[in-house]
Amino acid sequence: MKTAKGWSFPLEVDDITGKIKTTTLENDIKQSIMILLHTQKGERLGHSDYGNNLNRFMFEPLQNSLKKNIQKEIESCIRKWEKRVSSVTVEIFESAEQYTTLIVQIQYYIEQVQQWQTWQYAFDLTASL
Repeated sequence: MKTAKGWSFPLEVDDITGKIKTTTLENDIKQSIMILLHTQKGERLGHSDYGNNLNRFMFEPLQNSLKKNIQKEIESCIRKWEKRVSSVTVEIFESAEQYTTLIVQIQYYIEQVQQWQTWQYAFDLTASL
């Protein structure tokens, strides 16, 4: 099965073809989720409900309840806005190097290619997204 392609982000023009660079479906979904996680609700004109409320967790004490609330916010956000994936799970780990940073591991299933994707990113509790 041929996988669909999307525009790469940030948008770039291919020097050789003069066309907008594209990326694989898997990478397009990952980029879409990263954009979603870096967009606060109310930030987009015309889509005031798009995004998340992760900034409300900034500077909160690092406790299990905080990690659980961040996990729920991310899972809910992805389920609502990224319809190309299913079976979303998020795990939160404390960083060994930075006590104000959480490691967010996101796993989801892409129905179109019948494939699981797992990746991680750092969520700094002292810097807004």
